[in-house]
Amino acid sequence: MRYLFALLAASALIPAAASAQNAPTTPAGREALVLLTKGIAFRTVEGQGQVPAYAAYLKQ
Repeated sequence: MRYLFALLAASALIPAAASAQNAPTTPAGREALVLLTKGIAFRTVEGQGQVPAYAAYLKQ
């Protein structure tokens, strides 16, 4: 019963969190969103060889 209550409480918070994520309205905010969106696409974990490519992307 306790787990059911926790699940219901958590599911009630999901729509509130989703609606809080508005698109950036300033040019700097839009640029930051693009930078971060592209940045998370690089697989920079050890052995993937993506760190130099990520560093080059950030250097641009």
